[in-house]
Amino acid sequence: MFALREIVEDKLYAIETNGGSDIFNECFKNWQSPLFIFNFFKGKEQVLEFYQVTKKEAASLILEESKQFYLDILALANGEKENAASLDYAIFVPLHTNDDFNMPLLETKAYGKNAGKSFLRLYAIRLKDGCYIVVGGLIKTSKAIQDTKEGKVILSRIRELAKYLRVNKLYDAFDIAIFII
Repeated sequence: MFALREIVEDKLYAIETNGGSDIFNECFKNWQSPLFIFNFFKGKEQVLEFYQVTKKEAASLILEESKQFYLDILALANGEKENAASLDYAIFVPLHTNDDFNMPLLETKAYGKNAGKSFLRLYAIRLKDGCYIVVGGLIKTSKAIQDTKEGKVILSRIRELAKYLRVNKLYDAFDIAIFII
């Protein structure tokens, strides 16, 4: 049902795409493409007004934000950042307000940057040992994820994967490693 790809051993995985890549790398590939960004914002002037930027400024900001976001995630996952033990709270936060990191399969989101308006979001499931499985990512265009078609797909995917993991008793990186071999 779900094919996973290892990004960082025992820390970060992503759902494989039909094209042989994975969702994590696909998101960042798109977010690093000026052409993708320009096409994405066609007909979405209200989003640009919310961010108070032009299409060109939005593209520049997304290119910058996505590069730093990518480097931060990989540095934390690889244990290369000082004073940061994990991806918890440094990158990912619970998707739902009343959830906490004590839940064995936690739906999470990550913002492209901590301060100011962030264009980018990644969505993942956190396993009980702090391992993450990235299930989707998007450029934020609405207040709530369920307000967009793309967001609804990600929510559906995250719920399906969480259910699949529960049913098959896959709760940590060890279980996932056995599953993808």
